[in-house]
Amino acid sequence: MALLNTLDPASTASLLQKWLSERVPDADGVEISGLKVPQSAGLSMMTVLFDARYSQAGAVEARGLVARIAPSGGVFKDPDLGREFRLLQALSATTIPVPTPY
Repeated sequence: MALLNTLDPASTASLLQKWLSERVPDADGVEISGLKVPQSAGLSMMTVLFDARYSQAGAVEARGLVARIAPSGGVFKDPDLGREFRLLQALSATTIPVPTPY
């Protein structure tokens, strides 16, 4: 049975804006839009779909992104998003297509 996603879209957008501003080098004016919080998604993590727009080195960037958020409670006692991030980062240096981790 999939996890029930109980995230509030407005506060989630605000947190994503702050989080992305801290992780994208030299990002200016980060805006989050098109946020979708599926009612259920997956067995171990909550999933949020959103669009981000920001300026970086004078160029405007616009990306469709996915955030995976560890729930309180769930299938795994201690979900390891850091490990998942490191795996995606390692695979991005290969020919295997993976999303860009931030």
